[in-house]
Amino acid sequence: MDADKNLDCTGLRCPMPVAKVNIAMKKMTDGETLQVIATDPTFGDEIKAWSDDNGHTILALENADNKFEVFLKKGL
Repeated sequence: MDADKNLDCTGLRCPMPVAKVNIAMKKMTDGETLQVIATDPTFGDEIKAWSDDNGHTILALENADNKFEVFLKKGL
């Protein structure tokens, strides 16, 4: 899947990955897609809740070998 922007949050612990996603999304245009890579074990649940609370859509969320890859579409 292609993304308009990429964000590497490997090695960061809660709450930093979601905080960095929040900052990145504020700089993006509605409808753009952000790819995020994160290794925090709680990131999957946190990004789901944050996306729901902020009106963004998770297009894909994969967790393999303790590494999350998420594609988020900025809400309209």
